[in-house]
Amino acid sequence: MHPLCSRLVRFQISSQLLPQPYSCVQIPKIYIMVNRISNLVSSSSDNPRRLWQTVNKLLHRNSSSPLPTCTSASALADSLASFFTDKTSKLHPSLTSSFTPSFPHLPSSPKTPPDFSTFKLASTSEISKILFNCPNKQCDYDPIPTWLLKECSALLVPTITNMVNLSLIR
Repeated sequence: MHPLCSRLVRFQISSQLLPQPYSCVQIPKIYIMVNRISNLVSSSSDNPRRLWQTVNKLLHRNSSSPLPTCTSASALADSLASFFTDKTSKLHPSLTSSFTPSFPHLPSSPKTPPDFSTFKLASTSEISKILFNCPNKQCDYDPIPTWLLKECSALLVPTITNMVNLSLIR
């Protein structure tokens, strides 16, 4: 017998089906019912959704939709809007009474943002350092593998540095 089935059967037998005291005529009916429930659960065990539907049928559970029932889209929108308005109006007082603003990770006085109108030009040593700190990985879109770029760095770093500096100037 399926483990879920035995739990259901115990629940059904203990709570609803057997009058006290048990008679000899009722015991075979119980076994027939147990086998029927076991077959229902076993036939649904390969599909979890169907299994839960079977369990809910056996336990006489009604499935109710969590969504509000509305006749039109505008009525549904109004219903949701009023729900969230009520929710926030109830939540807001509890948040404002217990909240004291403190921002430990932010500076106390606002600083002026940096001026990005001028840049310091890059040197070949900076470009070499950046290049050699790159991991030896690449993707299909890279025109040259990283390991090969590192191997040819003596030839390519001055050109790359020039390209970087030209992009900073203009």
